[in-house]
Amino acid sequence: MPKLRQPTFADFILLIALLFVAVELAQALVNYLSVAGEALRFPFPLEYGEGPVLEQAVRLARGEAIYLNRLAQPPWRVTQDPPVFHLTQMAFIAGNPAFGPGRAVSIASAIACAVLVALIVHRLTDDWLAASLSGLILFAFPHIAAWSLFNRADTLALALSLAGLNVTLRWARRWWGVGLAAALFVASGFTQPAFVLAAPATAFVWLFWSQGLRRQALALIGLVAGSSLALFGAMNLATAGGFALNVFVPGLGAFVWFRLIGLLINLFVHAAFIFIGGFIFLILERSTERQQAWPFALPYFMLSLLATLTAGRADADVNDLNQLVAAVCVLLGSTIAWVSANAWLRVAALLVVAFQLTDLREWTQDSYLAATVARMTSPGELAQLSAEIKQVERDVLTDEYMGLLPINGKRIYVQPAEFTRLQAQGLWSDAQLIEQINQQQFPLIALYEPTTADTEPLIVQRWPRPVRDAIYANYELRERLANALIYVPK
Repeated sequence: MPKLRQPTFADFILLIALLFVAVELAQALVNYLSVAGEALRFPFPLEYGEGPVLEQAVRLARGEAIYLNRLAQPPWRVTQDPPVFHLTQMAFIAGNPAFGPGRAVSIASAIACAVLVALIVHRLTDDWLAASLSGLILFAFPHIAAWSLFNRADTLALALSLAGLNVTLRWARRWWGVGLAAALFVASGFTQPAFVLAAPATAFVWLFWSQGLRRQALALIGLVAGSSLALFGAMNLATAGGFALNVFVPGLGAFVWFRLIGLLINLFVHAAFIFIGGFIFLILERSTERQQAWPFALPYFMLSLLATLTAGRADADVNDLNQLVAAVCVLLGSTIAWVSANAWLRVAALLVVAFQLTDLREWTQDSYLAATVARMTSPGELAQLSAEIKQVERDVLTDEYMGLLPINGKRIYVQPAEFTRLQAQGLWSDAQLIEQINQQQFPLIALYEPTTADTEPLIVQRWPRPVRDAIYANYELRERLANALIYVPK
C-alpha cells in the first residue's frame, strides 16, 4: 500500500487560496442565479431590444414574414438577427407572447457556455480545477451575467460556437465530427452574424497548423463557408432580398471607434491581471513541453479580438465582446493549469484570480445587474403603462418599452433607434411619420428618459429632431411612468 504524502505548508496555503476563489465564485454564481430567477418571472421588458425580438418570434410563429424587403412603408421594423434564436422559442409564444421562453433559452445558454468553456480547458490541459475555474468565472463578467438575462440571441450564439469548438477538439479526426462541428458553427452564425468568424477560423487554424489534420481543416472550413453561403442565398431569395436588407444594412452605419475602445478598455481595466497572466502564458508556454494549449488559445484570443470590431456600431454594448470574454476564460484556465507544477506559483495565481473576481463581480453588480434589478423591483408603474397601452385601439409609439406592445396584442409601429440610424445613412425618411404625428394618429406616445442618465438623452439618440418637434407641438405631457414620458394628443 503506497504511503500517503504528508500535507506541506504549501498545501495549506493552496487550500486557503482555493477557499478565497471558491467564495468569490459562489457569490458571483448565486448573484447570477438569483437575478436570473427573477428575470424569468418578470413579465415586462428589461431592455430596448427585447421587444422587437419578441414581436419577431410571434410573427414567425404565426407564419408571418419577418424579413421584409422594404423600408419606406410602415410599420417600420427590421429583424437584425437570423432566425435560429426566434425558432427556439416560437412554439411557446404563438398564442401567449411572453419574455420568459426567450430568457430561459438565453439563461440556459449561459450555463451551457460555462460548461463548454470548462470542457475546452480540460481537453487542452487535463486539469479539472483549472477547467472548473475557467467556466465558472464567466458569471462574473457582465458580458454573460447581465446580457444573458435578456430575450436576446447573443448567448445562444456563443454556446453554439463553443459547442462547435468542443466537437473539433474531441472528434475532428472522425468525419462525422467535422460535419457536426460545421453544423454548429453555421447554426451559431445564423443565430448572430458576428459569430461567423472567430470559432470556425480557430478550429481551422488549430486543425491545420497544430494537429496537421489538413484535410479535416479544409473540409471543415469548406462546409461552414459553403453551407452558410447556400443558406444565405436561399433565405435571401425566399425573402426577395429582405434577409440581407434586415440583417446587414442597419449595421452599416458609421464606425464609432471610441465606442469600441471604451468597451475594450473597460474589460481590460476590470480583468487586467487575467489579461497579463494570459499574455505571460502565451509567451512562455511554447517553450515548455509539459502543456501545449497555446496553439488553440492564441488563435481563439486573436480572432475573438478581431470579432470585436462589430462593437464599433453605434448601438454596440458589452454583448459584442462575449466571444473575447470566452477566449480570455480559456486563457485563464490554461494559465492556471500551466503553473500547477509549482505549488507556490499556483497559490499566487489563485490569489490574483480571487482579487480579480472581487473587482469583476462588483463591476457587474453595480454597473449592469443593479439597473436590471431596479426595474424588476418596481413593476407597478410598468404594469400601469401596460394597461394603458392595452386599452387604446390604435398604434402606440414607444421606444424602451416596445416589448409592452406584443404582450398586449399590438404591433411595433416603428423601431426608433434603428430607423434614426437608417435616416442618417439616407435609407429612410421620417416625413410620413411626422405627418402622422401632426395628424395626432397615435393616442399614446411613451418616450423613455431616465432621470439618472449622464450621457446624451436617450430621446435625442433614438428620435430625430423633426420627429421630437412634431411630438412636442401636437402632444402634451400627461405623466411620467417608469421613467417614460407619457404624451397624449393636445
